[in-house]
Amino acid sequence: MLTMRRTTTTLALALLLVGGAARPTLAKRAAAAPMSAHQRDARKLLELSGAQQMGKQMISQMLGMMRQNATDVPEDFWRTIEKKLDFSALLDELAGLYARHLSHDDVSQLITFFSSPVGRRFVAVQPRVMQDSVAISQKWGQQFMQQVMQELERAKKRGSK
Repeated sequence: MLTMRRTTTTLALALLLVGGAARPTLAKRAAAAPMSAHQRDARKLLELSGAQQMGKQMISQMLGMMRQNATDVPEDFWRTIEKKLDFSALLDELAGLYARHLSHDDVSQLITFFSSPVGRRFVAVQPRVMQDSVAISQKWGQQFMQQVMQELERAKKRGSK
């Protein structure tokens, strides 16, 4: 029963993932209204900053976890899902989001930064920094929770006096 529920949930998540990234309305909207220079530059920023690659990596990891949780789902299903995934439509949407929140001048300056040697180095180290950040954050969280528990114990002792 639990396996069936897990499989159903996993399949629903996979379909939502594909449905959200490959909606036909996005393709129609993209064909109807070409991207502005601001949006095109925002899309370039996504590529240069490494956001595009990190997004693809995250989706790949999510699909991998779904595969592990739904061992009774045939591999053909997963290959079909991956083929239907239109990541470029999602990137177009995200470029529009960046264009709404950053001026064209801001985007241009960020492109200049990420095109520079130091910007490329920043992008190159981000996966490792993010990986190390998780370990540091977990350690910090554990230490903080210990402090909270100690304070809670002291408060209980004071309250019982």
